[in-house]
Amino acid sequence: MFAPELGSGARASARPVDPSEAQVELEIAKIERMSLIELREAWLKRFGKEAPKLKGRDLLIRVLAFRLQADVFGDHSPEVKRKLAHLASVLAKDPKAQLFPTPSLKPGIVLTREYRGVVHRVLVQSQGYLYDEKTYASLTDIARTITGSNWSGPRFFGIEQRMRRQIKAKASAP
Repeated sequence: MFAPELGSGARASARPVDPSEAQVELEIAKIERMSLIELREAWLKRFGKEAPKLKGRDLLIRVLAFRLQADVFGDHSPEVKRKLAHLASVLAKDPKAQLFPTPSLKPGIVLTREYRGVVHRVLVQSQGYLYDEKTYASLTDIARTITGSNWSGPRFFGIEQRMRRQIKAKASAP
């Protein structure tokens, strides 16, 4: 089955569309046109209980649309569901909890990275980072200077990867 894809021009290009994808898109369009009362009725029918009173129209649409897509195309993996449940419990206990810890590097540490045959060294200072005799506010600024493109500084210098390994090690420790 093919469906026209209309862009800003007058031409339409054909692309293959899964019949279930087209049906889901139609159903989502119906959901988006529903009033708040209709959305609450759809929620009751879908979940067997009333929609939470604090959920606004936009959130009801998103949840109903997601469930529809998950039913047709598949839900999150068990691992992703576990991670989401863990994050939700952490946030329930402390809404300001830092979910993804940022690296804290002690002044005096030298970060080294070889990039395109050149070794780059960065000195961590109490107020920023020293690279090539210039002080930078962030590692990302340095990574951008070195590569000429947008890079995550912690990723460029391998800090994110080290932190992930440390978090995994802590999580698997008895």
